[in-house]
Amino acid sequence: MSLTTFIAQQAVKERLRQLPKVLDMKLNVPMLAPPRTKNNSQVGTAFDYLLRFSIEAHAVAVVSRKWVAWHGVRALRARDMEIEAEKRCLHAFNVHEEFVMTTTPSRALTREMAACALQLANLDLAFRNPAAFRFLDVIEEDVEDLLRLLEICPIEEFLTAAPVLLNPGFGVASKYVGGADADLIFGDVLVEIKTTVSPRVDRQAVYQLIGYLLLARRFREEDGSFPEVKRLGVYSARYGVLLSETIAGLLDDPKFIAFEEWFFKASEEDSI
Repeated sequence: MSLTTFIAQQAVKERLRQLPKVLDMKLNVPMLAPPRTKNNSQVGTAFDYLLRFSIEAHAVAVVSRKWVAWHGVRALRARDMEIEAEKRCLHAFNVHEEFVMTTTPSRALTREMAACALQLANLDLAFRNPAAFRFLDVIEEDVEDLLRLLEICPIEEFLTAAPVLLNPGFGVASKYVGGADADLIFGDVLVEIKTTVSPRVDRQAVYQLIGYLLLARRFREEDGSFPEVKRLGVYSARYGVLLSETIAGLLDDPKFIAFEEWFFKASEEDSI
């Protein structure tokens, strides 16, 4: 069972609601990048890729993992779609290699990287549900949307500590929730990237972050080199704002301590 599915269960949500609130915030700034199409999910996943690639190009050091899209390629073997999927993924890889080698890529290269990010987002779906997968065409309006999202992004705010962990997993701790991975960690901040239009931080995103936090804490017990998370953050991409908050009070709260113990017992039972 995935982390998203696990925390969507009523029993889990009820316990999460009892925790001290974190990131209970609403932005008081105008939206700078309104959506251009209704392809919200694909654009959101594509921006996750594009932002990570941009961080790679600017950061002193990064730790990255294999793209989910590559797993999607393998998932399509049974449907004889692997050759086309691999072709698209290899093209994206080649563009990515050129893109991350410069901190000032040309407009044409950035546009090509954005188009590739949309194709990678499409292939992510193959990994999650290969039976229902179909190749999607790149829509120009979505490319323009991604370019605007990148234009307003304060990349430097993600570069205050090195290395930056891109799409980090949590080792054996991830087994509790089907192999979860977060968006990124820089320094002691665990960040979720959101391209939603609401100015208020979504509670579901916060609950997702708390799930990642628990996995990060469990993984750090086994691997002391893994960062100690002290802050949770949400990057609201359509507003160009990174919100973060210290979690010292949350970690010391008896309700959180009890929830952490319950979380691993309950998720282990669900994974059997």
